[in-house]
Amino acid sequence: MKKTFCALFSFLLILASILSGCDKTKEAKEPKSNLSGEITLHVMWGGERVKERWENGIKQFESEHPNTKINLQFNTDVYYKQLQEFADSGRMPDVFQGDAAIFKDLNAKGQLKDIGMLAKVNGANANAYFERALLDYSTDQGKLVALPAFIVTPKLLYSKSFFQKWGLSEPTDDMTWEQFAELCRTIHDKTNGTNPYAVLFPLQVELLSALVLSNGGSFTPDGKAFHGYLDDTGSVDAIGWYMDLARKWLINTDFIEESAHLLATGAAAMFISYGVPDSKEREQIGVVPFPHFAAGTRAVNSIYRGMAVSETTQNPDLAWALLKYIVIDKNETTTEWANAGVWGASNPMNTWLKDDKFYNMNQQMYPYVKKDFFDWNVNVWNVSYAKIYLQLKQLALATDYRNELTDIAQLFEQTLQ
Repeated sequence: MKKTFCALFSFLLILASILSGCDKTKEAKEPKSNLSGEITLHVMWGGERVKERWENGIKQFESEHPNTKINLQFNTDVYYKQLQEFADSGRMPDVFQGDAAIFKDLNAKGQLKDIGMLAKVNGANANAYFERALLDYSTDQGKLVALPAFIVTPKLLYSKSFFQKWGLSEPTDDMTWEQFAELCRTIHDKTNGTNPYAVLFPLQVELLSALVLSNGGSFTPDGKAFHGYLDDTGSVDAIGWYMDLARKWLINTDFIEESAHLLATGAAAMFISYGVPDSKEREQIGVVPFPHFAAGTRAVNSIYRGMAVSETTQNPDLAWALLKYIVIDKNETTTEWANAGVWGASNPMNTWLKDDKFYNMNQQMYPYVKKDFFDWNVNVWNVSYAKIYLQLKQLALATDYRNELTDIAQLFEQTLQ
């Protein structure tokens, strides 16, 4: 699996309990904590790649919120499993990172605050900060369970110098997979098939699933049932198309760590990826949306992470203030994150980053994002995909894709049960 965030807030002492007969807004508003002493807010994040930026942001937040201490915990190996254990043992952090699947699981257990109501209690409206598509992605059972911290979609990156050198027209925003395949053949012919890195299209479950979505198919409707979907016509045709390109050596299906550098230097022509190049390499690299099949539909999946608040937090208003600072506001912390490629998805950040073509490529695709198996099944992060990848690799040698995909569908079901 692929490995990618200032406002002054004054807290008052609440002396009275909630009285019966209040209106709905008052009923939803919980008493704020006693701020005469230091308040500790426990925060969990699933990876250390942005640890230094998190720590810098927390220092700034604490300086603006006297008597506040943020206890930040990182867990990179068994993050989602640990969150589930915390939920089962009643030891949930106040604020934490997650994806749609973990939020769905925790919401079913009654562990998540309604962020829409939390915003309302604090005089805000979540709808004013995010596009509707993103809030829908963060909603479960009609309840806004998180704020989207970032959401990135697959895209086609290409080398400007490569296309210029070989006299080729650059990819366009409305490119189809059929046109992509023809371009792959042209590149192969012009380079006499001697460049193994010419077109990089890694064999990744997420990318294959996005490919299937762009053909009107689906791996699964719910993250549990794969048989009848992964081996249905829309999926079989899309994956078969991909394997045919691999068999003819028109694409390289390996994941190459330095892919963006290969593009920037003109050593590679195209790269299908969720990621973005380093800021120093972006001028040499172009980007267009993830293509679609001519008879298919414009559709993609995404890598989504949100921030949620535990139902058991004793400091919901402080938790909201932290969410607003980290996820919504344009401030020193969020701009630092954005400059490092860890982008927010809020309207204030959209406005600030409107001229960044890589950032805007995600925003351009928001209306076409569909939830996928890793958005529905919480077990997706707790299992090994070694057998699935091995069988997918062997598909390039298959003569009957449907039968092979039926076997892989059953393997998915066994793995994710």
